[in-house]
Amino acid sequence: MKKRILSIIAIICLAMTFTAAPVKADVGPKPSVRIRFENEPGEPYYVTLLSDQSTYGPWSAGGDGSSIITTLKKGGLL
Repeated sequence: MKKRILSIIAIICLAMTFTAAPVKADVGPKPSVRIRFENEPGEPYYVTLLSDQSTYGPWSAGGDGSSIITTLKKGGLL
């Protein structure tokens, strides 16, 4: 009985050792911004943040890598 339990523990330890994969996690501080709005309308509303830096944000305006701000300025919208 004792030999069987030791065998099971050894098998579990070996299985955990061979199935473990290295994990690469993206840790550390991320760029962030805090914005305080004044004169809120008192009902739900949406806000869009735009940036001159094309490396930040989930979207870019064009396939050429230009930022949304640059595209809006070219179009005369800003």
